[in-house]
Amino acid sequence: MKLAVIGSWDFEKIKGGITVCSLDCKSGKVEPIKSYFPHVNVGSTPVHDGNGTIYFVDETTHANKHTYGGGGYVYAAKIDFETGELRLLNYKKSLGTNPCYCALTPSGKYLLVAHHTSSKNTVTKLIRREDGTIQNEILYDDTSVVLFKLNENGSIDRAVDFYIHEREGNRHSLLHSIYERNGYFLSSDKGLDKIYSYHVDEQNGKIELVDSLQVGKFTACRYMAMHPTLNRIYGTNEKKPYLHVYEMDEQGKLVKAGEEYIFEDLEYAKSNAKFQTDCMVSKCGKYLYVALAAFSGEDRIVTMDLDENGIPRYRGYDVLEGICPKALEISGDGKYLYVCNTVSDSIAIYVILADGSIEFKESMSIENAANMRIL
Repeated sequence: MKLAVIGSWDFEKIKGGITVCSLDCKSGKVEPIKSYFPHVNVGSTPVHDGNGTIYFVDETTHANKHTYGGGGYVYAAKIDFETGELRLLNYKKSLGTNPCYCALTPSGKYLLVAHHTSSKNTVTKLIRREDGTIQNEILYDDTSVVLFKLNENGSIDRAVDFYIHEREGNRHSLLHSIYERNGYFLSSDKGLDKIYSYHVDEQNGKIELVDSLQVGKFTACRYMAMHPTLNRIYGTNEKKPYLHVYEMDEQGKLVKAGEEYIFEDLEYAKSNAKFQTDCMVSKCGKYLYVALAAFSGEDRIVTMDLDENGIPRYRGYDVLEGICPKALEISGDGKYLYVCNTVSDSIAIYVILADGSIEFKESMSIENAANMRIL
């Protein structure tokens, strides 16, 4: 038996939070033990430090319910592996609006928090230009990655540095994720259609932008997955029907290494509004799974084969047992795929067969299930 934590995402901040579950490694079955923090909008998969401390974000623009702005929060909590009890260590303001993802540095001494912000909530300012004409200027919340120092007991200390992504013309940066990879950090920018790499100087508590890569116009790049052994990074796109492949060298420099369509029928892609959400590589490194949510038509789990160089080739899809998949998780032994479905309040459990194909096993009910982390 193992433990898993499931995050729920509820903009009403009523049925959010973290549910601690037991996981039967043999059968793949997941059973809820207890839920915590229902007021927290857990928008992304919690991060585990390997020693029982998890970190997760409250994805909101509001510091309180009465005024707009002020940003969200980042939480630290300790789990008891014997009882499943989750104890709050502390929480801090994330210092930005809609914190969407967090990641630990390799030493475990710092936590990075990426902010999605919003392209809808703006401030209009009047300005007088040098020629005397009066214009207005639209200001957006800062789109930032904030670096927090952690205490020895795992609790969150204070923010020590940040990096802000500026707007480009009329387009505003919207970060959607952040991941650690070989000592660097990768983030997707839905607003500017870019991915970034960062480096953290842990001796001085500083974060720097290393590289920026333009993915493609109006792709709205979203989540990423890392190959377990090869220098391959896979990125989903919310507004284009193909998946990208990237490489990052030892200095954190990024290049695009390929792309692959996620539909066998491009007419389906044109006639149904849908978008890729999460993706995940099998433990053996031979298969890639992509969650596909549709505003009309059927939700899908797409299976791709990865060749010896980690390049994906579309194989086919399974119609999803559930509605609106937001995140994926794979068991440690690679036998089970878990799909978190926010609209149908469920997690669909699939068996991963020897050839990489998946077979539906069962569903479990979790309100607003948005993400899952096996501890």
